[in-house]
Amino acid sequence: MDVVASLLEGPRARDAFVIRTQMAAPWALRIEDGAALTVVVILEGQCRLEHDSLNTPMALDAGDLVVIRGPDPYVIGDAEGSHPRIRILPGNRPVLMNGDEIGQTMNLGLRTWGALSEVGDTTKLLTGIYEDVGEASRRLLDAIGAVVVRTGAAQASAYVGLLAAESLSDSAGQSAVLDRLLDLVLVDTVRDHFARNPQRAPGWYSALQDDLVGSALRAVHADPAAPWSVTGLAANVGLSRSAFSRRFGETVGEPPMAYVKRWRLSLAADHLADPDLTVGRVASLVGYQSPFTFSAAFKAHFGVSPSDYRAALDR
Repeated sequence: MDVVASLLEGPRARDAFVIRTQMAAPWALRIEDGAALTVVVILEGQCRLEHDSLNTPMALDAGDLVVIRGPDPYVIGDAEGSHPRIRILPGNRPVLMNGDEIGQTMNLGLRTWGALSEVGDTTKLLTGIYEDVGEASRRLLDAIGAVVVRTGAAQASAYVGLLAAESLSDSAGQSAVLDRLLDLVLVDTVRDHFARNPQRAPGWYSALQDDLVGSALRAVHADPAAPWSVTGLAANVGLSRSAFSRRFGETVGEPPMAYVKRWRLSLAADHLADPDLTVGRVASLVGYQSPFTFSAAFKAHFGVSPSDYRAALDR
């Protein structure tokens, strides 16, 4: 399996919240929805983004795309800058800054929200929201930073245009179409980000360019439950045990079995979200023969037992 694809399996959208926003200057929204990941495309006009990770507000133009990692709040508004008049709360619920409900007063039709204006500059946004992302995916998404901008994404990526077009459709199965298109936009953006900023890529990502270490990584991701060992991985790529360990550590930044262990436990955390899987079954899916050994490793890594981790997900 492609390593990047496997790491992005976690944030696959399910009934994704995709909405178009239309605002007339002056305007600003304070986003407090707590979403794990948000993708915003500027369809028309200009705006600026204020986020705690940014030293100064970031200017965005039509065609740009920005990925924002949550759950921290942020402000998006017109290019000149305005004080927020509306807050977006969890569940994508808009309220006035004092908490008064807005209700449906700004509903402009199918997946469209905002304010109409016959005068002044109008900004149109397309937003896709992931309420949560899987534990396995955090390793990749943490590497891209809190805010990532892709300038001219609407022109560079056909997926962005498709998502924008499909957001206005209400055909049968539309939610599944929007889910997959949002996933494609995200994967394409992450891939483009590391291609343009190779120096920012994590060690394991850069290691994919190494024929031998990359082959080992792909093997582990394709079959995480296999009885991997340093000797087995080394033999799989035609290196001695010592040569493989040294090369893996230099390119990835950690020993082979440390990587395997972290990957397995991250997958396990995602599997625990499925109530139909027992802890024992989760253990076997990620390569642990004993539920007790698995539970001890899981608690050492996450600080809680698998059962307590699952219980926290249900709250």
